[in-house]
Amino acid sequence: MDDFIRISDDRWNFEFSKTGKTFVPLGTNYYDPNGGWLPRIWDVFNKDTIRRHFDLIARMDLNIVRFHTSYSSFMPTDGKVNKNALDKMHIMLEICKEYKVFALITGLNDYEGLPQWSINHYYTSDRVIDNLTRFWSEFCAEFKENTTVFGYDIYNEPTIPMHDPVIEEKYKSIQHILNTKTLKDNMSSNEENQFDYLIFLESLGYQWLKEQISAIRAVDSNHLVTVGVNPWTCPDLIILDRGYCKTVGFNSRLIAELIDFMSIHYYPIPFYMKEGYEDPISTNEGYRLAVDIFEGITRLFFEHKPIILEEFGWYGGGKPKWDDLIDDLPYRSQDEQAEYVINLIKASVAYCSGWIHWTFGDTPESSDISEFGGLVTSDLQIKLLGDRLKNLVSMMSNKKLKRKEANTTIEIDTKKILVSKKEEKRFWNEYIELKRKVGPVDFRYKPYDLKKYL
Repeated sequence: MDDFIRISDDRWNFEFSKTGKTFVPLGTNYYDPNGGWLPRIWDVFNKDTIRRHFDLIARMDLNIVRFHTSYSSFMPTDGKVNKNALDKMHIMLEICKEYKVFALITGLNDYEGLPQWSINHYYTSDRVIDNLTRFWSEFCAEFKENTTVFGYDIYNEPTIPMHDPVIEEKYKSIQHILNTKTLKDNMSSNEENQFDYLIFLESLGYQWLKEQISAIRAVDSNHLVTVGVNPWTCPDLIILDRGYCKTVGFNSRLIAELIDFMSIHYYPIPFYMKEGYEDPISTNEGYRLAVDIFEGITRLFFEHKPIILEEFGWYGGGKPKWDDLIDDLPYRSQDEQAEYVINLIKASVAYCSGWIHWTFGDTPESSDISEFGGLVTSDLQIKLLGDRLKNLVSMMSNKKLKRKEANTTIEIDTKKILVSKKEEKRFWNEYIELKRKVGPVDFRYKPYDLKKYL
Protein backbone atom coordinates (compact mmCIF):
# COMPACT_ATOMS: atom_id res chain seq x y z
CA MET A 1 0.00 0.00 0.00
CA ASP A 2 2.93 2.36 -0.65
CA ASP A 3 2.07 3.13 -4.26
CA PHE A 4 -0.49 5.48 -5.82
CA ILE A 5 -3.05 4.25 -8.35
CA ARG A 6 -3.07 5.78 -11.83
CA ILE A 7 -4.76 5.22 -15.20
CA SER A 8 -2.81 2.83 -17.41
CA ASP A 9 -1.63 3.75 -20.90
CA ASP A 10 -4.52 1.83 -22.48
CA ARG A 11 -6.90 4.39 -20.88
CA TRP A 12 -9.13 1.59 -19.58
CA ASN A 13 -7.35 -0.11 -16.67
CA PHE A 14 -5.98 1.09 -13.34
CA GLU A 15 -2.43 0.31 -12.26
CA PHE A 16 0.13 1.00 -9.55
CA SER A 17 2.30 3.95 -10.48
CA LYS A 18 5.66 2.39 -9.51
CA THR A 19 5.25 -1.24 -10.58
CA GLY A 20 2.70 -0.93 -13.39
CA LYS A 21 0.81 -3.86 -11.88
CA THR A 22 -2.89 -3.89 -12.80
CA PHE A 23 -5.43 -2.99 -10.11
CA VAL A 24 -9.07 -4.01 -10.61
CA PRO A 25 -11.31 -2.16 -8.10
CA LEU A 26 -13.88 -4.52 -6.61
CA GLY A 27 -15.38 -3.47 -3.30
CA THR A 28 -18.23 -1.90 -1.42
CA ASN A 29 -19.71 1.38 -0.31
CA TYR A 30 -19.24 1.69 3.44
CA TYR A 31 -21.01 3.26 6.41
CA ASP A 32 -22.02 1.89 9.81
CA PRO A 33 -25.14 -0.23 9.06
CA ASN A 34 -26.26 0.10 12.67
CA GLY A 35 -25.51 3.80 12.93
CA GLY A 36 -28.97 4.94 11.90
CA TRP A 37 -30.34 6.34 8.67
CA LEU A 38 -29.33 8.27 6.62
CA PRO A 39 -25.92 6.55 6.26
CA ARG A 40 -23.37 7.83 8.71
CA ILE A 41 -19.81 7.27 9.87
CA TRP A 42 -18.38 10.37 11.46
CA ASP A 43 -20.93 11.32 14.12
CA VAL A 44 -21.06 7.68 15.29
CA PHE A 45 -17.35 7.11 14.76
CA ASN A 46 -15.93 4.16 16.69
CA LYS A 47 -12.64 2.70 15.51
CA ASP A 48 -13.30 -0.68 17.15
CA THR A 49 -16.63 -0.99 15.35
CA ILE A 50 -15.02 0.02 12.06
CA ARG A 51 -12.29 -2.58 12.53
CA ARG A 52 -14.91 -5.28 13.07
CA HIS A 53 -16.55 -4.22 9.82
CA PHE A 54 -13.25 -4.13 7.94
CA ASP A 55 -12.38 -7.57 9.20
CA LEU A 56 -15.43 -8.78 7.28
CA ILE A 57 -14.48 -6.70 4.23
CA ALA A 58 -11.03 -8.32 4.28
CA ARG A 59 -12.54 -11.79 4.66
CA MET A 60 -14.42 -11.14 1.41
CA ASP A 61 -11.11 -10.11 -0.23
CA LEU A 62 -12.50 -6.72 -1.29
CA ASN A 63 -9.87 -4.17 -2.25
CA ILE A 64 -11.69 -0.82 -2.19
CA VAL A 65 -14.30 1.00 -0.13
CA ARG A 66 -16.14 4.18 -1.01
CA PHE A 67 -17.39 6.41 1.78
CA HIS A 68 -18.70 9.94 2.16
CA THR A 69 -17.54 12.92 4.13
CA SER A 70 -20.23 15.11 5.68
CA TYR A 71 -20.91 18.80 6.08
CA SER A 72 -21.72 18.69 9.80
CA SER A 73 -18.55 16.79 10.68
CA PHE A 74 -15.97 18.19 8.25
CA MET A 75 -17.16 21.76 7.66
CA PRO A 76 -19.88 22.75 10.11
CA THR A 77 -18.64 26.34 10.19
CA ASP A 78 -18.50 28.71 7.26
CA GLY A 79 -14.94 28.80 5.90
CA LYS A 80 -13.41 26.36 8.39
CA VAL A 81 -12.50 22.67 8.02
CA ASN A 82 -12.90 20.75 11.28
CA LYS A 83 -9.57 19.35 12.55
CA ASN A 84 -11.31 16.67 14.65
CA ALA A 85 -12.89 15.27 11.49
CA LEU A 86 -9.51 15.23 9.75
CA ASP A 87 -8.13 13.28 12.71
CA LYS A 88 -10.93 10.74 12.31
CA MET A 89 -10.11 10.47 8.61
CA HIS A 90 -6.49 9.69 9.48
CA ILE A 91 -7.71 6.86 11.71
CA MET A 92 -10.08 5.64 9.01
CA LEU A 93 -7.30 5.51 6.44
CA GLU A 94 -5.00 3.72 8.87
CA ILE A 95 -7.67 1.05 9.27
CA CYS A 96 -8.02 0.82 5.49
CA LYS A 97 -4.26 0.38 5.19
CA GLU A 98 -4.23 -2.22 7.96
CA TYR A 99 -6.74 -4.30 5.99
CA LYS A 100 -5.17 -3.55 2.58
CA VAL A 101 -8.23 -1.73 1.27
CA PHE A 102 -8.07 1.45 -0.82
CA ALA A 103 -10.42 4.38 -0.14
CA LEU A 104 -12.49 6.32 -2.68
CA ILE A 105 -13.52 9.40 -0.69
CA THR A 106 -16.70 11.23 -1.67
CA GLY A 107 -17.21 14.92 -0.98
CA LEU A 108 -19.45 16.61 1.56
CA ASN A 109 -23.02 15.36 1.85
CA ASP A 110 -26.04 15.97 4.06
CA TYR A 111 -26.36 12.53 5.70
CA GLU A 112 -25.42 13.97 9.11
CA GLY A 113 -27.16 17.32 8.67
CA LEU A 114 -26.63 20.62 6.86
CA PRO A 115 -24.86 23.75 8.11
CA GLN A 116 -26.44 27.07 7.28
CA TRP A 117 -23.81 27.98 4.67
CA SER A 118 -24.74 25.04 2.40
CA ILE A 119 -28.52 25.40 2.30
CA ASN A 120 -29.20 27.98 -0.42
CA HIS A 121 -28.33 27.98 -4.15
CA TYR A 122 -25.82 25.17 -3.88
CA TYR A 123 -24.65 25.27 -7.51
CA THR A 124 -24.52 29.04 -7.99
CA SER A 125 -23.67 30.69 -4.66
CA ASP A 126 -20.16 32.14 -4.45
CA ARG A 127 -20.23 31.47 -0.72
CA VAL A 128 -20.98 27.78 -1.22
CA ILE A 129 -18.39 27.34 -3.97
CA ASP A 130 -15.75 29.15 -1.90
CA ASN A 131 -16.42 26.77 1.00
CA LEU A 132 -16.33 23.68 -1.22
CA THR A 133 -13.02 24.70 -2.80
CA ARG A 134 -11.60 25.53 0.63
CA PHE A 135 -12.65 22.10 1.88
CA TRP A 136 -10.94 20.29 -0.99
CA SER A 137 -7.81 22.44 -0.76
CA GLU A 138 -7.30 21.75 2.93
CA PHE A 139 -8.47 18.14 2.79
CA CYS A 140 -6.26 17.17 -0.14
CA ALA A 141 -3.26 19.02 1.25
CA GLU A 142 -3.69 16.90 4.36
CA PHE A 143 -3.86 13.57 2.50
CA LYS A 144 -1.95 14.17 -0.74
CA GLU A 145 0.85 11.78 0.24
CA ASN A 146 -1.46 9.06 1.53
CA THR A 147 -1.21 6.05 -0.78
CA THR A 148 -4.26 4.37 0.78
CA VAL A 149 -6.45 6.96 -0.97
CA PHE A 150 -7.55 5.68 -4.38
CA GLY A 151 -9.11 8.99 -5.33
CA TYR A 152 -11.80 11.59 -4.74
CA ASP A 153 -15.43 11.63 -5.85
CA ILE A 154 -16.49 15.28 -5.89
CA TYR A 155 -20.16 14.76 -5.01
CA ASN A 156 -22.74 12.00 -4.80
CA GLU A 157 -25.32 12.09 -7.61
CA PRO A 158 -25.36 15.83 -8.35
CA THR A 159 -28.28 17.31 -10.25
CA ILE A 160 -29.08 20.97 -10.80
CA PRO A 161 -32.70 21.98 -10.13
CA MET A 162 -34.64 22.81 -13.27
CA HIS A 163 -36.64 25.56 -11.57
CA ASP A 164 -34.66 27.83 -9.28
CA PRO A 165 -35.20 31.62 -9.25
CA VAL A 166 -31.49 32.43 -8.97
CA ILE A 167 -30.58 30.08 -11.81
CA GLU A 168 -33.38 31.41 -13.99
CA GLU A 169 -32.31 35.00 -13.35
CA LYS A 170 -28.71 34.14 -14.18
CA TYR A 171 -29.84 32.57 -17.45
CA LYS A 172 -31.96 35.61 -18.23
CA SER A 173 -29.02 37.98 -17.78
CA ILE A 174 -26.81 35.89 -20.04
CA GLN A 175 -29.53 35.77 -22.67
CA HIS A 176 -29.68 39.57 -22.51
CA ILE A 177 -25.92 39.84 -22.98
CA LEU A 178 -26.06 37.46 -25.94
CA ASN A 179 -29.07 39.38 -27.30
CA THR A 180 -31.02 36.17 -27.85
CA LYS A 181 -34.36 34.86 -26.61
CA THR A 182 -35.80 35.86 -23.25
CA LEU A 183 -36.10 33.48 -20.32
CA LYS A 184 -39.84 33.24 -20.85
CA ASP A 185 -39.31 32.18 -24.46
CA ASN A 186 -36.63 29.67 -23.54
CA MET A 187 -38.73 28.00 -20.85
CA SER A 188 -41.62 27.49 -23.25
CA SER A 189 -42.72 24.17 -24.68
CA ASN A 190 -40.60 24.74 -27.78
CA GLU A 191 -38.01 21.94 -27.91
CA GLU A 192 -35.23 24.20 -29.21
CA ASN A 193 -35.70 26.58 -26.30
CA GLN A 194 -35.87 23.81 -23.72
CA PHE A 195 -32.66 22.33 -25.07
CA ASP A 196 -30.91 25.70 -24.91
CA TYR A 197 -31.81 26.01 -21.23
CA LEU A 198 -30.48 22.51 -20.53
CA ILE A 199 -27.17 23.43 -22.22
CA PHE A 200 -27.00 26.40 -19.87
CA LEU A 201 -27.57 24.15 -16.84
CA GLU A 202 -24.79 21.86 -18.07
CA SER A 203 -22.45 24.86 -18.19
CA LEU A 204 -23.27 25.56 -14.52
CA GLY A 205 -22.49 21.96 -13.62
CA TYR A 206 -19.24 22.09 -15.53
CA GLN A 207 -18.08 25.29 -13.83
CA TRP A 208 -19.14 24.02 -10.38
CA LEU A 209 -17.06 20.87 -10.86
CA LYS A 210 -14.14 22.72 -12.43
CA GLU A 211 -13.76 25.06 -9.45
CA GLN A 212 -13.50 22.14 -7.02
CA ILE A 213 -11.30 19.95 -9.21
CA SER A 214 -8.93 22.86 -9.84
CA ALA A 215 -8.63 23.30 -6.07
CA ILE A 216 -7.69 19.62 -5.75
CA ARG A 217 -5.19 19.65 -8.64
CA ALA A 218 -3.48 22.74 -7.20
CA VAL A 219 -2.38 20.82 -4.10
CA ASP A 220 -2.62 17.12 -5.00
CA SER A 221 -1.37 15.57 -8.24
CA ASN A 222 -1.21 12.05 -6.80
CA HIS A 223 -4.85 11.05 -6.67
CA LEU A 224 -7.58 10.39 -9.24
CA VAL A 225 -10.77 12.44 -9.43
CA THR A 226 -14.30 11.49 -10.51
CA VAL A 227 -17.95 12.35 -9.86
CA GLY A 228 -20.62 9.70 -9.20
CA VAL A 229 -23.71 10.27 -11.32
CA ASN A 230 -27.13 8.72 -11.55
CA PRO A 231 -27.92 8.14 -15.25
CA TRP A 232 -31.72 8.20 -15.23
CA THR A 233 -31.93 7.27 -18.88
CA CYS A 234 -33.97 4.06 -18.87
CA PRO A 235 -36.70 3.69 -21.52
CA ASP A 236 -39.89 5.62 -20.80
CA LEU A 237 -38.60 6.32 -17.31
CA ILE A 238 -41.75 6.40 -15.24
CA ILE A 239 -39.97 7.74 -12.16
CA LEU A 240 -39.93 11.10 -13.89
CA ASP A 241 -43.57 11.24 -12.87
CA ARG A 242 -42.83 10.33 -9.25
CA GLY A 243 -40.65 13.21 -8.17
CA TYR A 244 -37.34 12.02 -9.60
CA CYS A 245 -35.72 13.56 -12.65
CA LYS A 246 -32.93 13.04 -15.09
CA THR A 247 -29.43 13.93 -13.99
CA VAL A 248 -29.58 17.56 -15.09
CA GLY A 249 -26.45 19.63 -15.52
CA PHE A 250 -23.78 16.92 -15.64
CA ASN A 251 -23.29 15.79 -19.22
CA SER A 252 -20.62 13.07 -19.38
CA ARG A 253 -19.36 14.39 -22.73
CA LEU A 254 -18.75 17.81 -21.19
CA ILE A 255 -17.35 16.89 -17.77
CA ALA A 256 -15.13 14.03 -19.01
CA GLU A 257 -12.25 16.42 -19.68
CA LEU A 258 -12.23 17.39 -15.99
CA ILE A 259 -12.13 13.93 -14.41
CA ASP A 260 -9.89 10.87 -14.61
CA PHE A 261 -12.56 8.16 -14.82
CA MET A 262 -16.32 7.92 -15.20
CA SER A 263 -18.49 6.73 -12.29
CA ILE A 264 -22.00 5.37 -12.80
CA HIS A 265 -24.74 4.37 -10.36
CA TYR A 266 -27.25 1.79 -11.56
CA TYR A 267 -30.23 0.08 -9.91
CA PRO A 268 -33.15 -1.73 -11.62
CA ILE A 269 -35.65 0.71 -10.09
CA PRO A 270 -37.87 1.41 -13.15
CA PHE A 271 -38.67 -2.28 -13.53
CA TYR A 272 -40.72 -2.10 -10.34
CA MET A 273 -42.55 1.09 -11.28
CA LYS A 274 -43.99 0.47 -14.73
CA GLU A 275 -46.52 -2.15 -15.70
CA GLY A 276 -45.31 -4.30 -18.56
CA TYR A 277 -41.67 -4.55 -17.45
CA GLU A 278 -40.71 -8.07 -16.45
CA ASP A 279 -39.00 -8.58 -13.12
CA PRO A 280 -35.19 -8.42 -13.60
CA ILE A 281 -34.58 -10.72 -10.65
CA SER A 282 -37.02 -13.56 -11.25
CA THR A 283 -37.46 -13.55 -15.06
CA ASN A 284 -34.88 -14.11 -17.78
CA GLU A 285 -36.30 -11.42 -20.06
CA GLY A 286 -36.38 -8.87 -17.24
CA TYR A 287 -32.75 -9.56 -16.37
CA ARG A 288 -31.74 -9.47 -20.03
CA LEU A 289 -33.38 -6.07 -20.46
CA ALA A 290 -31.72 -4.73 -17.29
CA VAL A 291 -28.30 -5.80 -18.59
CA ASP A 292 -28.99 -4.41 -22.07
CA ILE A 293 -29.95 -1.04 -20.61
CA PHE A 294 -26.94 -0.95 -18.35
CA GLU A 295 -24.58 -1.73 -21.21
CA GLY A 296 -26.22 1.04 -23.21
CA ILE A 297 -25.70 3.49 -20.36
CA THR A 298 -22.01 2.61 -20.05
CA ARG A 299 -21.55 3.04 -23.79
CA LEU A 300 -23.32 6.39 -23.65
CA PHE A 301 -20.87 7.37 -20.89
CA PHE A 302 -17.78 6.08 -22.69
CA GLU A 303 -15.27 8.91 -23.18
CA HIS A 304 -12.08 6.87 -23.68
CA LYS A 305 -11.60 6.69 -19.92
CA PRO A 306 -12.18 3.90 -17.38
CA ILE A 307 -15.72 3.37 -16.12
CA ILE A 308 -16.41 2.28 -12.55
CA LEU A 309 -19.84 1.00 -11.56
CA GLU A 310 -19.65 3.01 -8.36
CA GLU A 311 -23.03 2.06 -6.91
CA PHE A 312 -25.10 -0.97 -7.87
CA GLY A 313 -26.85 -3.95 -6.39
CA TRP A 314 -30.23 -5.02 -5.09
CA TYR A 315 -31.51 -6.71 -1.95
CA GLY A 316 -31.88 -10.19 -0.49
CA GLY A 317 -33.04 -11.86 2.71
CA GLY A 318 -36.11 -9.68 3.26
CA LYS A 319 -38.77 -7.36 1.90
CA PRO A 320 -37.63 -3.72 2.19
CA LYS A 321 -39.68 -0.56 2.01
CA TRP A 322 -38.85 2.35 -0.26
CA ASP A 323 -40.63 5.43 0.98
CA ASP A 324 -42.24 7.66 -1.67
CA LEU A 325 -40.76 5.73 -4.60
CA ILE A 326 -41.80 2.09 -4.90
CA ASP A 327 -45.02 1.07 -3.21
CA ASP A 328 -44.49 -2.66 -2.78
CA LEU A 329 -41.23 -4.52 -3.27
CA PRO A 330 -41.41 -8.34 -3.20
CA TYR A 331 -39.43 -10.57 -0.85
CA ARG A 332 -36.09 -11.63 -2.29
CA SER A 333 -33.86 -14.40 -1.00
CA GLN A 334 -30.14 -14.05 -0.43
CA ASP A 335 -29.62 -16.41 -3.34
CA GLU A 336 -31.63 -14.17 -5.69
CA GLN A 337 -29.65 -11.13 -4.59
CA ALA A 338 -26.35 -12.92 -5.13
CA GLU A 339 -27.31 -14.26 -8.56
CA TYR A 340 -28.39 -10.84 -9.85
CA VAL A 341 -25.29 -8.98 -8.58
CA ILE A 342 -22.72 -11.59 -9.63
CA ASN A 343 -24.28 -12.01 -13.06
CA LEU A 344 -24.34 -8.23 -13.59
CA ILE A 345 -20.63 -8.00 -12.76
CA LYS A 346 -19.78 -10.89 -15.08
CA ALA A 347 -21.85 -9.38 -17.89
CA SER A 348 -20.29 -5.93 -17.46
CA VAL A 349 -16.65 -7.07 -17.50
CA ALA A 350 -16.82 -6.26 -21.21
CA TYR A 351 -17.62 -2.58 -20.59
CA CYS A 352 -16.59 -1.65 -17.02
CA SER A 353 -13.22 -1.19 -15.32
CA GLY A 354 -14.29 -1.58 -11.67
CA TRP A 355 -17.22 -2.31 -9.33
CA ILE A 356 -18.22 -0.92 -5.93
CA HIS A 357 -21.33 -2.56 -4.50
CA TRP A 358 -24.06 -0.80 -2.52
CA THR A 359 -23.84 -1.57 0.33
CA PHE A 360 -21.63 -3.14 3.01
CA GLY A 361 -24.28 -4.13 5.53
CA ASP A 362 -28.04 -4.58 5.82
CA THR A 363 -29.32 -1.38 7.44
CA PRO A 364 -32.38 -1.89 9.70
CA GLU A 365 -33.40 1.78 9.79
CA SER A 366 -33.06 2.31 6.03
CA SER A 367 -35.99 3.60 4.01
CA ASP A 368 -34.83 1.94 0.77
CA ILE A 369 -33.31 -1.34 -0.43
CA SER A 370 -30.30 -0.82 1.87
CA GLU A 371 -32.46 -2.45 4.55
CA PHE A 372 -31.54 -5.81 2.99
CA GLY A 373 -29.01 -4.67 0.37
CA GLY A 374 -25.79 -5.51 2.17
CA LEU A 375 -23.00 -8.03 1.74
CA VAL A 376 -23.47 -8.85 5.42
CA THR A 377 -26.53 -8.96 7.64
CA SER A 378 -27.19 -6.29 10.26
CA ASP A 379 -25.76 -8.68 12.88
CA LEU A 380 -22.58 -8.95 10.77
CA GLN A 381 -22.94 -12.37 9.21
CA ILE A 382 -21.57 -12.65 5.68
CA LYS A 383 -24.41 -13.27 3.21
CA LEU A 384 -24.38 -15.53 0.17
CA LEU A 385 -23.49 -12.54 -1.99
CA GLY A 386 -20.42 -11.84 0.14
CA ASP A 387 -19.24 -15.43 -0.22
CA ARG A 388 -19.75 -15.47 -3.98
CA LEU A 389 -18.18 -12.06 -4.43
CA LYS A 390 -15.03 -13.37 -2.75
CA ASN A 391 -14.81 -16.13 -5.36
CA LEU A 392 -15.22 -13.56 -8.13
CA VAL A 393 -12.52 -11.30 -6.68
CA SER A 394 -10.02 -14.15 -6.79
CA MET A 395 -10.84 -14.72 -10.48
CA MET A 396 -10.50 -11.06 -11.44
CA SER A 397 -7.66 -9.92 -9.21
CA ASN A 398 -4.91 -8.18 -11.22
CA LYS A 399 -6.56 -9.25 -14.48
CA LYS A 400 -6.10 -6.70 -17.25
CA LEU A 401 -9.53 -5.81 -18.61
CA LYS A 402 -10.37 -5.05 -22.22
CA ARG A 403 -13.40 -3.12 -23.36
CA LYS A 404 -15.42 -5.02 -25.95
CA GLU A 405 -15.53 -3.04 -29.15
CA ALA A 406 -18.85 -2.35 -30.82
CA ASN A 407 -20.03 -4.10 -33.97
CA THR A 408 -21.95 -1.05 -35.16
CA THR A 409 -22.76 2.56 -34.28
CA ILE A 410 -25.99 4.57 -34.17
CA GLU A 411 -26.44 8.34 -34.09
CA ILE A 412 -28.01 10.13 -31.15
CA ASP A 413 -29.94 13.35 -31.47
CA THR A 414 -29.27 14.61 -27.93
CA LYS A 415 -31.78 17.42 -28.19
CA LYS A 416 -34.66 15.12 -29.00
CA ILE A 417 -33.79 12.62 -26.27
CA LEU A 418 -33.46 15.28 -23.57
CA VAL A 419 -36.73 17.07 -24.29
CA SER A 420 -39.00 14.27 -25.55
CA LYS A 421 -39.97 11.13 -23.64
CA LYS A 422 -41.39 9.74 -26.87
CA GLU A 423 -38.04 10.16 -28.62
CA GLU A 424 -36.21 8.75 -25.62
CA LYS A 425 -38.35 5.61 -25.69
CA ARG A 426 -37.88 5.29 -29.45
CA PHE A 427 -34.12 5.57 -29.05
CA TRP A 428 -33.94 2.86 -26.39
CA ASN A 429 -36.17 0.51 -28.35
CA GLU A 430 -34.00 1.00 -31.44
CA TYR A 431 -30.83 0.42 -29.42
CA ILE A 432 -32.10 -2.78 -27.75
CA GLU A 433 -33.40 -4.23 -31.00
CA LEU A 434 -30.12 -3.50 -32.78
CA LYS A 435 -27.96 -4.82 -29.92
CA ARG A 436 -29.83 -8.11 -29.86
CA LYS A 437 -29.46 -8.43 -33.60
CA VAL A 438 -25.79 -7.51 -34.13
CA GLY A 439 -24.14 -7.35 -30.70
CA PRO A 440 -22.45 -4.38 -28.96
CA VAL A 441 -23.52 -0.92 -30.17
CA ASP A 442 -21.65 2.35 -29.70
CA PHE A 443 -23.00 5.84 -30.27
CA ARG A 444 -22.07 8.94 -32.20
CA TYR A 445 -23.65 12.25 -31.31
CA LYS A 446 -25.33 14.67 -33.65
CA PRO A 447 -23.12 17.76 -33.25
CA TYR A 448 -24.17 20.71 -31.11
CA ASP A 449 -22.33 23.41 -29.19
CA LEU A 450 -21.58 21.80 -25.83
CA LYS A 451 -19.74 24.87 -24.60
CA LYS A 452 -22.11 27.59 -25.76
CA TYR A 453 -22.33 29.11 -22.26
CA LEU A 454 -18.77 28.48 -21.10
